[in-house]
Amino acid sequence: MREKQTFSIGEIAKIHNIAESTLRYYDQIGIFQPKIVDPKSKYRYYTMDQFAQLDIIKFLRNMEIPLSEIKQYIHRRNPAIALELLEKQQQMVSRKQQELALVKEILDDKIAAIQTGLRAEPFTVSFKQLPSRTIASIELGAKTSDEMLDYYITSLQNDLLSLDYTLFTGDIGISIAQTALLQKNYQNYNRIFIVLRHSPEQNEHLTKLPAGMYACMYHRGPYEQTENTYEHLFEEIAIRGYKISGDALELGVIDLSVAQEESEYVTEMQIPVVTY
Repeated sequence: MREKQTFSIGEIAKIHNIAESTLRYYDQIGIFQPKIVDPKSKYRYYTMDQFAQLDIIKFLRNMEIPLSEIKQYIHRRNPAIALELLEKQQQMVSRKQQELALVKEILDDKIAAIQTGLRAEPFTVSFKQLPSRTIASIELGAKTSDEMLDYYITSLQNDLLSLDYTLFTGDIGISIAQTALLQKNYQNYNRIFIVLRHSPEQNEHLTKLPAGMYACMYHRGPYEQTENTYEHLFEEIAIRGYKISGDALELGVIDLSVAQEESEYVTEMQIPVVTY
């Protein structure tokens, strides 16, 4: 006959709102096992004094502590070990909070960039004092195909992943050498890059875009149809008494990841300038 204050696996699952399969797994790996075995039926039962132990396990799992560490803790717990376990998890939670804050900042920036791109007036040039920006980049050969550009972007992203910089990544851009720009070779790209936000320690894989004044304008439409945009930028640069001082940058605002139609693409052109 079953003793009072004993509970089957189904009853425990219902009382504690936990799946029977989870309880069976806990039993299998030795974290939480039935305390009583009926000598006749061989049925196994949990007891009420095990409720607190299961609550501890659920609490630790809700904090995403690995089962291997929970098992060690359950079998040799004391205040010192409890403090060590919780402090370790506290550090992990702090790291996750920092990562989530970065993710939120990336989302905020992307939303703001798309909204700005959608509102941008055509052929409106602004002059911005921009800070130095850290980038990961790859030099391009002459007449690089679109397929190769996609390959280089993937390579850059994989490099950043291997360096654990993925949470720092920002806009993807491409540049045109100053000499090619002045010769009006607007498709003669010389470098593809990814801008890093909150850039980590400088290393051999990273370079910087120089700080300074930039003539900026949003281009709408395919990348191959930028001639009118650049011509208008050149006119405004001359009118304002500036001259071009470096490579032109094209930063994707609304691109393939956001729009299916090339006519909806928005690219921010940035040309570094100085006064005569």
